[in-house]
Amino acid sequence: MPFKDKAKDNEYQRNYRKRYPWLTSFYCARRRCNDISYKKYSTLEFLMTKEDFKELWFRDKAFLLKKPSIDRKDNSIGYIKSNCQFIELTENIKKK
Repeated sequence: MPFKDKAKDNEYQRNYRKRYPWLTSFYCARRRCNDISYKKYSTLEFLMTKEDFKELWFRDKAFLLKKPSIDRKDNSIGYIKSNCQFIELTENIKKK
């Protein structure tokens, strides 16, 4: 097994998150819906692409938020583009 430089790997991940910040939300939401072993698993449908998350990110100006969080306007409906928006994490927590 080749030697892996952990510092370079961490730097790469930080730069990747800065360049594509909406992807973290995408992967977390997709995991909630698709990974049965995940403790926050739900049976909601996940019908969005990375491109959809990117469009929502810029539409909702999530880059201006302190801690952007993906929110479903109607919690009985799954992740579809027309039902999602980026809001502050604190607002999203209050909605629950």
